Amino acid sequence: RMSRTLALRCSLGISLRPTVHTSRPYVKQASSYRLAIAARYWNAARLIIQHQARPVEHLEPVGYLLAMAAEIALKAFLTELAYDDRQLSRRVGHDLRQALRQALSNGLLISRDEASCILNMREAHLSHFNRYGLPATEGKLKLGAVLLTDEEAALRYVGMLIDRIAGSPKLLRDRASGQASVAWPLTLPVSDPVTLSQLEQINQAIEAKVRGIERLNRELDDKRVKSSQGSSSDDA
Repeated sequence: RMSRTLALRCSLGISLRPTVHTSRPYVKQASSYRLAIAARYWNAARLIIQHQARPVEHLEPVGYLLAMAAEIALKAFLTELAYDDRQLSRRVGHDLRQALRQALSNGLLISRDEASCILNMREAHLSHFNRYGLPATEGKLKLGAVLLTDEEAALRYVGMLIDRIAGSPKLLRDRASGQASVAWPLTLPVSDPVTLSQLEQINQAIEAKVRGIERLNRELDDKRVKSSQGSSSDDA
């Protein structure tokens, strides 16, 4: 079983960043496997975006696929550092901000734009909007605003994230089945990597947006309640 798994890894051309070292082969096996899954999520999103009839036609599925690709790629990076599933569940969960903080603290180098995109995807991912859409109460949709991320930008930046963690452009571009390579731009080296303090600044700006959206939604709810009460009074 072990040899088949390692053969799969070789056929996928997966090679995690050369700056990360471990003396335990099974750790590299697990991290490579996770990164391959992240690439599959990313490629599924790419295919949907490429073939949809109009932008955001498949808003929620594409958002889910790209957020999962980012989450699993970051967890692959951390798994390479010997984080096990229990640690990842306790320290990270499905929180893209926590995953990114842990990865940056352990040497991952990405740009400010990449970090901003990943953090912006966090709210829709954590609230399960990408899975189920808007929440419902007593059979009625709770209409309101949601913080979303441009899907083309997310596809680009999550692709860069996977490239940086893989340490090679091969993973996203060459298919194990021998089909034609995916025409996808190469990821350039990071000239000015984001720092943890800059990440916190980006996070604060995004959190301000989230609070603004929550405030707007509360105002909309109040207006709907008042409108409903007014209608009831007129009927009486």
